[in-house]
Amino acid sequence: MWYIRMVEFREATAGDYGAMAEALALDPFWASYGVTGERIHHLLKQALTQGSVWVAGNGFGWVWYLDKGGFERAGYIRLLAVHPEHQGKGVGPFLVSRLESQVKGKTLGLFVLASDHNPRAQRLYAKLGYREVGRIPDFVLPGVEEVVFWKPLGLT
Repeated sequence: MWYIRMVEFREATAGDYGAMAEALALDPFWASYGVTGERIHHLLKQALTQGSVWVAGNGFGWVWYLDKGGFERAGYIRLLAVHPEHQGKGVGPFLVSRLESQVKGKTLGLFVLASDHNPRAQRLYAKLGYREVGRIPDFVLPGVEEVVFWKPLGLT
């Protein structure tokens, strides 16, 4: 985990999206949502025009950020994904923390959703200071609740 502090954090380019799509297609979590390679490519094309995508290292993980995605008043983490080979090594916390540094003072805070069947993501957000503020049943998939997390950052 120590090496993650030394990796690059940069805005993704279209050249990063092939590796991103490949990695996401390998991850069983995304497959449980029926996310196919084709769907991933569609989402990544959306990301080019909606918000910004940041990458850690050479494709360790990605975070897609929408600056007004939280009720038009706050930021929204649309997607946080870590390459399966780099999971559990601090990439997720690195991405979220670096994103927070980038947007602090420009937004009231950040919203993010985590599926009710993804306790790992829920623990990550809680550990990073996000608090659960609600649940949305059947929002993405029937029978699945999305847990809504919020972290105020404050405008300066």
